[in-house]
Amino acid sequence: MPRVPAWAHASGPCLGPYLGTVEREAGGGLWEAGLSQWLVLSTRGLCGGLFVMVFALIGELVTPKQFAGVFSAAPAVALAGMSLTLLFQGGPQVTESALGMIAGSVAMIAYCASAVPLVTRLGAVGGTTAALGVWIAVAAACRALITVAG
Repeated sequence: MPRVPAWAHASGPCLGPYLGTVEREAGGGLWEAGLSQWLVLSTRGLCGGLFVMVFALIGELVTPKQFAGVFSAAPAVALAGMSLTLLFQGGPQVTESALGMIAGSVAMIAYCASAVPLVTRLGAVGGTTAALGVWIAVAAACRALITVAG
């Protein structure tokens, strides 16, 4: 049986050719039970929705409201995805997912920090395109560091 690639679980459900029964190459998690991919996808959606709802409630309770964005959907979906990855695939996959999320966060911070001055200097289209280049460069550098360190 095919092995589900890490990117399919780190960033969301992948409907590609893996809609049947999938099992992992290495041990751990519920994949070895031959769990249907549709069950995994529906569980992921329900869990993600629950986490988003809880984080939205926390965001409503937080004062001042400027900090409510910290409790937006992204952390909730990340926690839901990592919880389900741990449940269905075991600890090593969670480590891989967490490193990918950290790399993406570093790249997004670089994008945000560079976007304002670049848009001011180059205009909307040019600045956004240049900031996207910064994001790609930082993401690639983080991936290279993770690959070398791992």
